[in-house]
Amino acid sequence: MKTDAQSTFNPALVSDESAKRFRNQGTGIGSTRSASERTGARRSQAVIDAAPAAQLKVKDRSYPAPLPDGVWVL
Repeated sequence: MKTDAQSTFNPALVSDESAKRFRNQGTGIGSTRSASERTGARRSQAVIDAAPAAQLKVKDRSYPAPLPDGVWVL
């Protein structure tokens, strides 16, 4: 049910994990949904790791937590 005339999305209806999966599947590249989710997860991690402090303060809940400097996940 749409609750706000100014918004098309109610974030309270989606879990944090679902939001992460949706972002990863939408931004990843792959011939299957799981492949897209894997590449999207790597992209999301790279984006948040490179984000300046000002962007980290307002990051969306669908992004993972930034890794400490010097740590790489492949």
